Amino acid sequence: MIGWITAVISFLLLYYLYIPIPREATEPWKLYFTSIVMKIQGDLVMVYAFLTKKKIHDVMRISLHRCISFFVYFQPKIQGIEEEEANFDGVLVRIFKPTNTKGLIPGIVYIHGGGWYIFNTKTYSYFTNLLSKKANAVVISIEYRLAPENTFPVPFEDCLNATKYFLVNARKYNVNPDKVGIAGDSAGGNLSMAVALKLAIEPTLDIPKLAYQVLIYPCLQALDFNHSSFRENNIDRNTHCGLTRNAMILFNNLYAFGNYENFMAFFNNTHVTLAIKKKYRDRVDPKCLQGRYQMEPNDDTETDNTK
Repeated sequence: MIGWITAVISFLLLYYLYIPIPREATEPWKLYFTSIVMKIQGDLVMVYAFLTKKKIHDVMRISLHRCISFFVYFQPKIQGIEEEEANFDGVLVRIFKPTNTKGLIPGIVYIHGGGWYIFNTKTYSYFTNLLSKKANAVVISIEYRLAPENTFPVPFEDCLNATKYFLVNARKYNVNPDKVGIAGDSAGGNLSMAVALKLAIEPTLDIPKLAYQVLIYPCLQALDFNHSSFRENNIDRNTHCGLTRNAMILFNNLYAFGNYENFMAFFNNTHVTLAIKKKYRDRVDPKCLQGRYQMEPNDDTETDNTK
């Protein structure tokens, strides 16, 4: 009996401790520790969802929020930054502004990540506090409504409306309207890009232009779920990245449809027609990538899915 227990413990230790870290990683131990936590958490979510018959995305949301909240609680307070909540044209935002400034300063609209369905401005408060401090800028963190309760275009419209409001009313917050940019990570990078494109395509005279955009590992395409990065970070491989191919497909489905009934179409990469793949291939072409990430695109699979 003791032998079996020892064998099981040894197997689990090897399973959770074996995580290949890229040689180019600048802070490998941080990446290693985070990967172990995410690996354990992911497995616990699957087991708990199976035992309780609850939806995986609901269990994942609660689990991730509790995990992140634990780390946020122990983060040090950034000195010299005021934090307050406000309502920008019906959208809740969290404002971070330096206390020892004179005159108009730059502004940053920040849109948090989380697959369009988890996290919030409080989760990101340490980062946005630090961003305000380091950049000496007023940071507006948008509390956009989340999927699956609010599918596209609701999160996008929240971000667009809040950004427009801030651009028009920048001076009220001691911000130079000509020095306002937009930034975001992951799903927030997607929303930042979409807002910037919308404002550029449909410019309005009474709304100042964005000065720049900063996209941090943004999610920018849903045409091809068989790209090199999706293959490398697939669910059946030991990987340092918690954002597996299956997870990304789940996030996109929750954002687009509010469910994952179309999961298998995305998984099989048949969620768009051959004609659409051919039309937009030059914009999402893996041949443009470098080194080992180059591959031949798979555009020979036809589908009747027109959603």
